[in-house]
Amino acid sequence: MSVITIKNKFGEAAYSDALQEAPQCPEFYGEQAYPHPEDCGSFFLCTNGTLTLERCENGLLFDGHGAIHNHCNYNWAVHCGERQADLTPISSPGCEYQFGLYENSDSCSTTYVKCIYGEPHIETCIPGLVWDSKSHSCVWPDQLIPYCNPEAVVGFKCPQKVPKHSVAAKFWPFPRCVGGFNQNNNESFNQLVWKICPKTVNTSSTIVKIAAYIATCIFNEGTNSLLMIMDTLGLNCGSNSHRYAEKLDAARVKVADQRANDNTREGRMLRRQQQIDVLETSTMAEELLYGPGIDDSI
Repeated sequence: MSVITIKNKFGEAAYSDALQEAPQCPEFYGEQAYPHPEDCGSFFLCTNGTLTLERCENGLLFDGHGAIHNHCNYNWAVHCGERQADLTPISSPGCEYQFGLYENSDSCSTTYVKCIYGEPHIETCIPGLVWDSKSHSCVWPDQLIPYCNPEAVVGFKCPQKVPKHSVAAKFWPFPRCVGGFNQNNNESFNQLVWKICPKTVNTSSTIVKIAAYIATCIFNEGTNSLLMIMDTLGLNCGSNSHRYAEKLDAARVKVADQRANDNTREGRMLRRQQQIDVLETSTMAEELLYGPGIDDSI
């Protein structure tokens, strides 16, 4: 039988209710957390068969997925459903809640404030990204136009053309540059980062940074850059690895060229003609099936 412990910070009135509603720990080893049936800010914690009633810190709620602090997540990220949530802030200088993420400036900024126990800490976005208060995350500056100037933040302007036979020409048009404008994040760098480090997997900021660095190498120099990293680490790669990297880069350039052609006037006319041909083929097939004299009674 599991041991039940109720922490004093809930007060005497909560003791009996918690004892009555507390489930038994299903496992006697490890640590498991379960939501309170009525309170979104509380949860049951089983630690090696010992059951305790825990409460999230101010600014946090429990959903079983977050791990910001003691199994709790930021209140704006939790869907409580029918459970009650106390959103009363306990504020301190620079922090609305004891735990939270806040903007560091009224203007476009590459930093933000992370509050821990009511103390504000300045955090910096990954280079090239800016803070977005709406999503509580760092995003590409082109997602916040005209609030942000992407060229000023990134320090780069998409060129209208590049010299022939140059290294840049191998990857023209650049994955984020189409018609002199940046693509959205789902079609470029962010997609590459999250492919290496999926959003659905909880991980540390160090792993995300490593994924961003690797994505930057592939983004700028192609798959061969990974072989250069391995060479720097003293790992020898055979000829098959080099051929495979060249094959991936060739496929990448082919896709980029196809997208560039599709965006031209000739490409649009070709797609339109293909659609017309498909429509005419369907019409001819219908005429053969339903034309005069066709017996469709069978």
